[in-house]
Amino acid sequence: MKKIIGLLLITTLFNACDDGDVQVETVDLNDAQTKKCTENNVLYQIKDTKSIILELSSAQFTSFFENKMKVKTDFIAGSLLYRIYNGNVALENICGSIRPTTPNVTEEWTAQSASLQVTTTAVKSPPVESGFSKIIGYKHAMILKNVSWQKSNGTSQVETERPFGNYTINAVNLPINFTATDLKTTTCNNNSLFIVNGSESFLLKLDATTFTFLFPAIPVIGTKQASISSDNKLTYTLFNGVISNDYFCTTPLPATPIIVEQWISDSTASNGIIKVKTELYGTTQHKYIVTLETTTLKRGTNDLYLGTSYKLGEFISSN
Repeated sequence: MKKIIGLLLITTLFNACDDGDVQVETVDLNDAQTKKCTENNVLYQIKDTKSIILELSSAQFTSFFENKMKVKTDFIAGSLLYRIYNGNVALENICGSIRPTTPNVTEEWTAQSASLQVTTTAVKSPPVESGFSKIIGYKHAMILKNVSWQKSNGTSQVETERPFGNYTINAVNLPINFTATDLKTTTCNNNSLFIVNGSESFLLKLDATTFTFLFPAIPVIGTKQASISSDNKLTYTLFNGVISNDYFCTTPLPATPIIVEQWISDSTASNGIIKVKTELYGTTQHKYIVTLETTTLKRGTNDLYLGTSYKLGEFISSN
C-alpha cells in the first residue's frame, strides 16, 4: 500500500510541474503563402484552421516595401496576431469588410513585442542576348524576430525567429525605349548629350576634357572610348509626364513633370565604357554613334545592367 501511495504522489508532483507556462506550441504556417488585403495594409498567412495576421500603418508599409531598401528591420508590436479557428479559414475571414460569422476564433495570441525584417531583391526580366534586362518587380523576404506571444489563456511564449514568406510588388515600368537618331548635344551645356522619349530620358554628362576628346572641334574618323566615372555620368530618368527637349536647358530644372525614378551610372563598375564612332556624313558633316558597354545603373541598392553593348544614340554634327 505504501508503494502505491508513493507512486501516486510522484505522479501528482510530475503533473503539477506541467503548468502551461513552460509548454511550447508550434505556430505551423511556415509553408503558407503570404498575401496582402487589397483594401488595407494587412499581410497574412492562412493554413487550414490557422492564420497569422500582420497589420501595418501606412508609414510602416511604405518604410518596409516602397523605399526598396536592401534590409529593413523595425519594431511591430501590437499589430501581429495568431489565430486558431473551429473550421477552415478563408480570405473573407481576414480581409472582408463584412466578415462571415463562421468559423469562430477559438484561440488568439497577440504579439507583445516583435520585429519584422524585410530583405528586398529585384526581380528582373529574362536577359536579351547582350545581357540587358529590366527590373519588373521587387521580392520582399520577411522574417519575424523575437516575437513574444501573449496567449488567450494568459500564458506566454517566445519565438526567436520565424519566416513570414515573400511579398512581391510589381515595379514601375521602365520603358527604356528610345529612337537612336534622336540623340542630341545640349546647346546650353556643350559637355552633355541627351535623348528624350515621352516621359523618359537619358543624360550623359561628361567632363570638359572627355567631351573634347570624344567630340573634337575637328572631327577624326574612327572610334574613341572613355570610362564611366564620377565625372562622366549617365543618368536615366522616368517622369510622371511628357518632357521636351528644352528640359535640360532650363535653369532651374522645371518642377513638373515630377521625377518618378532616377538611375545613375555606377562609377565603381569595372568596365563601364563610352564608345564613340565617328563617320563621314555626306561631304562636309560627320555622324557620331554613341554606344555604352558593360554599363550598370544604380538606384539605392538596386542595379540595372544595360548589357555588354547598348546603343545610346547617334547625331549629326555641323562640321
